[in-house]
Amino acid sequence: MWGILLGGEGLFAAAFLFFVLIRRANPDIWQPWFGGEKFMEFAFLNGILRSPYFPPVDPHFAGGYINYYYYGIYLVGYLIKLTGIYAEVAFNLAIPMLFALTVVNAFAVAYSVSGLWPREVRGQQQEGEDGQPPQETKAVAQPEIAIGAAGGLEPLELTFAGQSDGRRIGEEAAPGPSPTWQDRPHWAVARGARPEATGSISYEQRDFTGTDLDTEGDSGEEPFVGELSKPRPQVPQPSWHEGVGAALLAPLFVAIFGNLAGFGQLVRSLGRASESGFRSSVPGIETAVHGVSGLWRVVTFEATLPGYDFWAPSRVIPHTINEFPFWSFTYADLHPHMIGIPFSLFFVALVLAVLKGYDLDWRKNWHYGALLVAGMAFTLGVLAAVNLWDLPTYLGLGVLAVAVALYRRRGRLQVVPVAGLGMVMAGGAYILFVPFFSSYTNVAASGIGLVRTPDDLGNWAQIWGFFAFVIFTWLVAGRGERGRMRYLRIHKLLVHKQTIAYFTGVMLLPALFVASLLLLLFTNQTILAFCLPALGLAVACFWRRERREDTGTVCAALLAATGLVVLAGTQVVYLKDHLQGGDAYRMNTLFKFYNQVWVLWGVAAAMALPRIFSRFESMLRGRGIAANIHSGPAGCGQLRPRFRLAMEAVRGAWGAVFYVLLCASLVYPFLGTPSRASQRFPGWRPPIGTLNGMAFMENGVYHWPDSNNAIELQYDWEAIQWLLANVRGNVVLAESAQLDYYRAGGTRVASLTGLSGLLGMHAGEQRYGTDVGERHGKLSEFWNTKDPERIRTLIDELEIGLIYTGQLERHQHPGADSRLAQLEQAGLLESVYQNAEVTIYAVPAHIQGQLKGR
Repeated sequence: MWGILLGGEGLFAAAFLFFVLIRRANPDIWQPWFGGEKFMEFAFLNGILRSPYFPPVDPHFAGGYINYYYYGIYLVGYLIKLTGIYAEVAFNLAIPMLFALTVVNAFAVAYSVSGLWPREVRGQQQEGEDGQPPQETKAVAQPEIAIGAAGGLEPLELTFAGQSDGRRIGEEAAPGPSPTWQDRPHWAVARGARPEATGSISYEQRDFTGTDLDTEGDSGEEPFVGELSKPRPQVPQPSWHEGVGAALLAPLFVAIFGNLAGFGQLVRSLGRASESGFRSSVPGIETAVHGVSGLWRVVTFEATLPGYDFWAPSRVIPHTINEFPFWSFTYADLHPHMIGIPFSLFFVALVLAVLKGYDLDWRKNWHYGALLVAGMAFTLGVLAAVNLWDLPTYLGLGVLAVAVALYRRRGRLQVVPVAGLGMVMAGGAYILFVPFFSSYTNVAASGIGLVRTPDDLGNWAQIWGFFAFVIFTWLVAGRGERGRMRYLRIHKLLVHKQTIAYFTGVMLLPALFVASLLLLLFTNQTILAFCLPALGLAVACFWRRERREDTGTVCAALLAATGLVVLAGTQVVYLKDHLQGGDAYRMNTLFKFYNQVWVLWGVAAAMALPRIFSRFESMLRGRGIAANIHSGPAGCGQLRPRFRLAMEAVRGAWGAVFYVLLCASLVYPFLGTPSRASQRFPGWRPPIGTLNGMAFMENGVYHWPDSNNAIELQYDWEAIQWLLANVRGNVVLAESAQLDYYRAGGTRVASLTGLSGLLGMHAGEQRYGTDVGERHGKLSEFWNTKDPERIRTLIDELEIGLIYTGQLERHQHPGADSRLAQLEQAGLLESVYQNAEVTIYAVPAHIQGQLKGR
């Protein structure tokens, strides 16, 4: 294991250094057009660093605390405290750290199944290759099902207590009285027995006690272990590097890929460089031809490559945000949805552990089970405190994983244990993070609403085209219809009850296809109609219990199904928040949930892709789906030449589409990254190489509100450096906070120092509107009133300790600096810092040893 351990560390280091280089190209925490929400996040980080206790103080609402899911930012602050790195540098190191954790966690999950799947497949094929039965983990008889040369079922002789009645599976019973329930043998294989080479199945003669295949374990009996519920065979362990290539697909898909809108933008840009007069009414053909023509002109130096807009691929569906992980990492806002990605992948790893442990005896391995459930509860608590939007999705995924694992072991859905474990996970998450939840109040969300207009399929496909192609291909073609029908037939013959898998195949799938057809015919819910059949196929995969259903297949189906449920749900409902009522009413719903699906589908596609290629190879070798159910050396018949040619054509066509989509998904990383890196602070820039996010202020100049008013950040930078060096603890700071930080740079002092400003943007999302409105009125009055006594009163009411006047304050509130100078002369204020453009006043009555030397 040393090889894979060192390889994992090397992968983390490579990903970390790769993104450090990207951050060095553009470390600026703010700029007037693409500053994002870094001022808010940096304010939270600095507020956490200044807080002597929790909940942390809010630099954008003095006297309040951060009423937000801040735990991810706290973890960054913890590392700052541990290492002593300056916050403005650590902010830019946190992004590479999170990117590297995402890469290595995605790799670890995929590697855990990329190595498992070949071993399980080899275990199934081993007997047919060497003539010997595979070793079993338990000394339990294994029934054999013979597959004829044509792939059909051979009759099997059933022997009860060493005596045959002549009946075979698939044959009618001889005339005579039917056996009664009391005469029916118990479906438990005798311990220590081995199946006969002739293909018979031996059973112990027991009186029926009400325990059958679907209720085993309830009476203390050993569960049936056969073709429908069999321990994984023991096979030699492969080399550690086997499966690494397939596992690397997961970080590629999750952390690096872009959506297809990035490729579409490139094609349209190249089309504008084209001189072709080609016209077509077929959608996409004209654009493609002009794109190829423009590309030729660029390659032959007749035209230059058009500029690339890194922003556009994140705004595909109108009035919504459609970020994907690589876009978020390159944009570099330290936002909760991005911080939560590595933790969500860790939870997926725990889900995989649950699925892999389905055949454990939990009564004997209770400590492992307890540790696993506790880990899931803790991780759910982390996800909730980091990004609350992740909680419902991953809680549902965890509960579903437990249900599937118990079903795979016991043959039936156990509602009570599943519900109990779900409550334990949810309750444990709350208890472990009760300090956070006890101080958090959700004031922005106000319920669930119905979507007014579903998304356009073309826009949706620009986001999900690659993943949908891979996952839907795997669900439809990767399993094989003959195998499904054979499985249903065997299932119906061998079990007493119709289990969930049988119900899914016989009832649920047709119902979903019919519902999909009705949606297409009578509604505009195209995407919902697209998702429902795929959801049914995915559900059918992870409820199947046959031997060839390896854990990776079940996990991929589980992740795919969860993503389909989320995507389908976003076409029907949305979460009401402060944007309710406007055109952007679904902005946050798609923003948050699409990011979750990208992670889930990225891992699922990485697990599914090797299985798709293996499926093609198996079919071209003349081994249909039936070959996956071991039948001895007979196997399946060879494919007919025409069918082989057809399969080769299908594989070629599929491969062509796949590689086009693969290359299209890599356009954004190659073109979007330099485009984003070029969006630095305008004018003067510090030399490339620094990771100091505030270095742009040393000589930076921007204009606001128009080109006639220049804001020279050098003076703000000097004043902020003085505050960082001389103010201990926390002080209430008054600055001009009526300005937004997106374009105007408002709340820059509170954000960059962590001192408690009186008001900032998005305060209405953390506390009730009456509190925000009252604070806004008092702050506005403080800066604009000409009554010195009223200023004095407001200083006392708001407990202001420091007053900051710079270029923004003088432009926004003319005459305010002269009124403050009068209060200084009256002895109410004291000037503690001054440069050419900035003056900082202290209120002696509210400064109690918090300034050095005073």
